[in-house]
Parts: sequence; structure tokens; C-alpha cells
Amino acid sequence: MAVAMLLYGELVPRDGAVNAEPTWDNGACLKIASYSDDGLNRSLDPMLKALYDQAGLCLRIVDVSLSRAHELMQRDLLDGQAARTTLWVKAYGTKLNSHNIYLGKISLIAVWLKSEGADGSGSFEGKVVGFRSGAKWAEAMLHQWQATPLPLPGFKTMHDLLAKERADFIILDAGMWPEVKQYMTANLKASPLKEIKVYHVLAQQFGVEAKALEAAVKRLGGQAFLDQYLAPLP
Repeated sequence: MAVAMLLYGELVPRDGAVNAEPTWDNGACLKIASYSDDGLNRSLDPMLKALYDQAGLCLRIVDVSLSRAHELMQRDLLDGQAARTTLWVKAYGTKLNSHNIYLGKISLIAVWLKSEGADGSGSFEGKVVGFRSGAKWAEAMLHQWQATPLPLPGFKTMHDLLAKERADFIILDAGMWPEVKQYMTANLKASPLKEIKVYHVLAQQFGVEAKALEAAVKRLGGQAFLDQYLAPLP
């Protein structure tokens, strides 16, 4: 993965060098967070570039964590976020008066030990379920399912967690699958779990730009356009 952001061919510093107050310029390009700790949004960077090109808008991708992106948008220091789920839109979209441009659905994936005999589609109630730390959608969903969330810094140790019964399942979104796939072993099984809706989010002052992006999504094919940028499911 490159260590710089691409702005129409120009390399600019990533947010890793930014401290309390970001110093990005206030040019015409929309500053959009693409989360450094979320696989889905890293995989969607090329999609965003194609979408903004189609809409005739200038895009500046800013690499920040999920939590920092939320904080910076609340402080009007970011113009939008790459992709948020329905859970985020319901919890924060109204408070921020954001424009939420529907991109399509992505699959969630469950991983478990084959020896457990589960199929990944049953109840998670009372189960310990690992997920990538910072994925608020996963934490909120697991609480709804009455499961015990287990935040993980990554997926490298998922086999040991499952084999030693520290976790019953691991869940992730489709964008994380290329990373997780390399840690799959013969005694692990993975399967699509369910689909969730994702939205591109813009701050309230960008109503005109939001309409242009909504029209661009339709022209590009909606779900079929999104699917081009997602890895094949297990």
C-alpha cells in the first residue's frame, strides 16, 4: 500500500503526520476520509476516484482512522467519509445533517472452526465474536445479536483464538477478506453471513455535490459498479 495520498496525480502527505489540528488546504477538492484501519474503505479508494471523475468533482483522499474521521467531521475539518453503514447513518447522520449517498450492499463474512459443526448462519446469542477493532458497525451489530464483542487489532491470530476457544466466530466485511484469506487454514471455514447497506457521506453544506454523486452512481450501474471493487467472496 502506498504511503501517500493521490490527488489527481499529485502526491500529498498522509494524515499520519497530522496532530491536533489538521493543516490540509481549503481548495476546491472535497476532503474525504478513507479509513486507515478498515479494509473495506481501503479497497474502495479506486471506486471513489472513478465516482468523483464521473460526477466531475475533485477528490482528496485523507487517510485517518475510523474514530478520528468521525471526530474531524463533527468539527467540520473533513468534508465527508468514504463509506458508512446504515447503523452509522441512523446513529449520526441526522445529528450531522449529512448527505448519505447510497452505494450498494456489501457482504459480511463469518469464520469459524470446521470442527464446531456450525454453518455461520445460526444465532450468535451468547457467543464470543471477534472483529477488527474500530469497526463500530460490528460492535453495534453484535450487541443487537446479544453476542460478546471481542475487538482484535488484526486477524493474524484468529486461528489460535478459535482453536483455544477464546472466540466462537470472527466476523468481517467483504473488503477485509483479502487480508483474512491469507490466515485461513484447513480447519477453518468462511461463509457470507448477511448483507449491509453502505453510504458515501458528505457534510450538510455539499447538497449540490451530493446530487451529482447520486446521479453518477446511477450512471455507473449502482450495485454492479460497487461490486467491481470488492474481492470475490469465500
